[in-house]
Amino acid sequence: MKKLFYIILIIFISYWTYYYFFKSSSSKTAPTLTYETVSTWTIKESIDVVGKSELVDEQSLRFNQLWTVVKVNFKDWDKVKKWDIIAELDKANWETSIKEAQLNLDNVNIALKELYKKADESKILQAQNNVSISQKSLEISNSELENLKITQSNSLNDLNKSIDISKKELENLKTTQENWLNDLLKNIENSKKELENSKSSLNLSKSDLEVTKSKLDNDLSNSISDKKNTISQIETSFLIEKTNIWKIIDEVDSIIWLTSKNSSLNDDYESYLWAKNSWLKNQALNSLWETISLYNNLSSQISSYNNNSDIESMKSILKSILSTYNSLEKATDYTYQTIDNSFTSTTFTESDISSMKSIVYTYKTNVQSKIWTINNYINTLNTLTDIDLLTKTNSNNILSQEDSLNSINLAITKKENDLKSLVNSYETTKKSYELTYKNKEKELQTLQDTYITTKTKNEIELNTKIQSIENIKKTLEVNNQTLKEVLEWPTSENVEKAKNNITQAEIKLQNAKDSLEDYELISPFEWIVRKIDYKVWDKLLSDSDKYVYIENPNLVQIPVSLDQVDIVKVSVWKKATIIFDAYPTIKVEWIINSIDYTPIETSWVVTYTAYLIITDKNFDKKILSWMTADIEIIIEQKENILILPTTSITTQDDKYYVNLNKNWKIIKTKIEVWLSSWWQIEIISWLEVWDKVSVTSFSWTTSKSTWTSLFSLPSWNNRNRTSWSSNTSGPPWGF
Repeated sequence: MKKLFYIILIIFISYWTYYYFFKSSSSKTAPTLTYETVSTWTIKESIDVVGKSELVDEQSLRFNQLWTVVKVNFKDWDKVKKWDIIAELDKANWETSIKEAQLNLDNVNIALKELYKKADESKILQAQNNVSISQKSLEISNSELENLKITQSNSLNDLNKSIDISKKELENLKTTQENWLNDLLKNIENSKKELENSKSSLNLSKSDLEVTKSKLDNDLSNSISDKKNTISQIETSFLIEKTNIWKIIDEVDSIIWLTSKNSSLNDDYESYLWAKNSWLKNQALNSLWETISLYNNLSSQISSYNNNSDIESMKSILKSILSTYNSLEKATDYTYQTIDNSFTSTTFTESDISSMKSIVYTYKTNVQSKIWTINNYINTLNTLTDIDLLTKTNSNNILSQEDSLNSINLAITKKENDLKSLVNSYETTKKSYELTYKNKEKELQTLQDTYITTKTKNEIELNTKIQSIENIKKTLEVNNQTLKEVLEWPTSENVEKAKNNITQAEIKLQNAKDSLEDYELISPFEWIVRKIDYKVWDKLLSDSDKYVYIENPNLVQIPVSLDQVDIVKVSVWKKATIIFDAYPTIKVEWIINSIDYTPIETSWVVTYTAYLIITDKNFDKKILSWMTADIEIIIEQKENILILPTTSITTQDDKYYVNLNKNWKIIKTKIEVWLSSWWQIEIISWLEVWDKVSVTSFSWTTSKSTWTSLFSLPSWNNRNRTSWSSNTSGPPWGF
């Protein structure tokens, strides 16, 4: 239906395009009065969408337990009922678990019954005697422990005092000896450092002297050689730069024709070259003329130079070359701008201009590079060294360093003698101190050994006594608890624990029974087993990908997406007609079963989902999942309504009027309207069937045919469609 709709739209647009074409090339004639009659029709407003089918009841089942399949009760395409067992796993382990859980429950019930038996008098008396004995033993042991702690503490305190005194004496002796020896060591180290510094200074001075001699000789030799090479290189460059300058002058002149030599080379494009800006060409000519003048002066200087390596003469020539290049840079720049401001012609194309600009730009960059080179030459000449002055300076530096070496040698001899005296004094003092300190250390070690032995013995004795007391306490706690349990048997705590054990056993038994679901696949609804992957004795592994597929092929729905404009128009139980692509000649009647108002946003467009379910029981064709279909949701439908063409109605101040033909008179009559289509509108008041209204039309005559406009171009809504059907014979107006 969508295809037919688009075909009608294309025909209608083509009709109006053709109509207006004739209108634009025709002549307007006098108006013609025609009539339209009010008639009855049927109108239907609907929404067209496309959807895909899906089965409502369709599930794939699998075992959650890894075990062996022992029963498969159905085969592919068998019918099943709800709660039917489709397949089963081996239940031997499951049944064993239930028996064990039942036995455990029986045992804890028996234990609860045993708790309620009372204790006899002999057990109560025995428990009371045990508590009294334990309490007496605990009192005696605590008293003995306190006396033992006092005796041990006094003994260790005396030893500690003796050790502290010995440590202080040893520490004082050590401090005195270390201070004295450290002073001697500092003097020795200072003397060694001074000696090493003097020797290092001597070696560095010797090395510096050799390096200085070598460097000064190399510098002198390099300076002489560099000066000769630099002068020779610069002298050679004179003629090279002169030739390069003249080459660029001649090339630029061949473009702007300053000299008589090149005045007629560019007659073909002479009138276009400076057409946009003649000032630029004049600047280029003036700069080139200045460059030629500077070039002539430079040629005279180079000719008079006799290669005598005179620095000042060389600087003068280089400055002349630099001035000539600076002037030439302006000439190339103005020439480039002159070319850039040219007009194109058949003899002077854009390609010619680009080629010429490229040549001049190359000359310009060459000149800039040469300016940089000449400046470097001038700077180099300014830094050339005076050889005689350099020789004298080098000789003075060497004599100064030799005098410094002699002074360092005398200082080293004196410091070596002082160091020997300090080392001898340190060795004698150190031996005496070491002997005294060792004797004092032996005395302290004897006291410390005695302390450790005594402390270890005391700790063992004390720990033994404490452990004995702890054992008595534990025995007393046990005896008290036993007495309490005998007097209050059974305790509420024991009973509660026993009841908790029963509850836990009952839960374990129920869990064992509930685990039956892991060993059986049960049908969740009644219909068809489409496919079973399981076979008897299959071993299910962790990566097993087997299922039971069941479905209800007769319960089919189609979800459709509706935008926010359409969703508010539809509701549950609205009718719809569907044509599946698989059955293009069959129209099926469905209804909207439910609507999901959860918004879904895709590419900034918000949609909602409506679900359609088939209601046509006579439709017996097979529908599979994901079959596509064209869907027409009927929003509103009216029958036997009054209508007129839209062209017969005029509007004024948002009100509608017609020219009613009444008793051979034309009366402007206000009416009420409702639904409308491209060319028709529903009349809801003030008109009756067979009333006639007048329509004024105009004709345009062309060389081929005459066209009459009976209605205006209709409006179009790209989501909804209003269709019309007549209750009487004849097509709708406008067609």
